[in-house]
Amino acid sequence: RVCRRSRNDLLVVLAAAMPGFGDPSAARAAGNDSGDHDFLVDRVKAYQRSGQQAKEQWWAYCRRRGSSDFDPKRHEAKFLLGFLQGASGGGGAGSSEEYPDKTALVTRVKEIQRGSVENRRLWHGWCMKQGSADYDPQRHDDVFLRGFVAAFDAGSLQPYGVVTDGTGAGGVG
Repeated sequence: RVCRRSRNDLLVVLAAAMPGFGDPSAARAAGNDSGDHDFLVDRVKAYQRSGQQAKEQWWAYCRRRGSSDFDPKRHEAKFLLGFLQGASGGGGAGSSEEYPDKTALVTRVKEIQRGSVENRRLWHGWCMKQGSADYDPQRHDDVFLRGFVAAFDAGSLQPYGVVTDGTGAGGVG
């Protein structure tokens, strides 16, 4: 459950910073977890409708957190609130300055890998395409890691050497 005081404070900030965000008093009427979630889902959808860049920010936010599901209804309130807080901060949801040092980059790459088996394959594929068989992010420089995170966020990665036989079952070729 989102804390009522912090939620209301956030809603006032969001209403001021994001055109079309809506009336924050509407959230005060939502007194249960379901109401909080529904309200946040509506806010994310309203933000996406504000333009293509807003949609792309949402997609990048989901990808950075290891999700390929872009339907706000399928995410928890905390996830949605994190996006809205970043978006109201002037682009924090899509900021390239989120990873100021190597430690933050290594942590992000590990989070991506833990997100799914497919994400782990994407990391392995990135390493192989760069000529490395070392899959430990700690052993790569920040340029290497930033390249992977940027490509992952852009959705431009494909698993290396994965082929399908047309049945939907993938295998390494």
